[in-house]
Amino acid sequence: MRFLRVALDVPLPQVFDYRHAGASAADIGRRVVVPFGARRLAGVVVGVGDETDVPPERLRDAQALLDDLAPLGADWLALARFAAEYYQRPLGEVIHAALPPRLRRTEPLRSAPAGYAITPAGQLGRAHV
Repeated sequence: MRFLRVALDVPLPQVFDYRHAGASAADIGRRVVVPFGARRLAGVVVGVGDETDVPPERLRDAQALLDDLAPLGADWLALARFAAEYYQRPLGEVIHAALPPRLRRTEPLRSAPAGYAITPAGQLGRAHV
């Protein structure tokens, strides 16, 4: 079983481990939706491992690994770690403060339309009012 190490926007100075069977190093920097208490939160994967110190009965499954956007780069994550240490803030708070508001949500991004089509009115040269 693989584990995701997730940075969450909570005032705790740690990352949280979640089970995810298909996790790989390519997931580092991706957004993920996880249960946290009674809520669902969006987090960022900052590590992947095969072992965890969390007792099995306390581990929860990641609900969704979002692949709607390229993962945050290693340099970006290193800068976030530096800022968290420098300002003595939790890594999750620093990462989420740096993300645009839309990326802090648990919903995946909507993709742009795959194509456009001309309407019958457009084919006739009439403006749609």
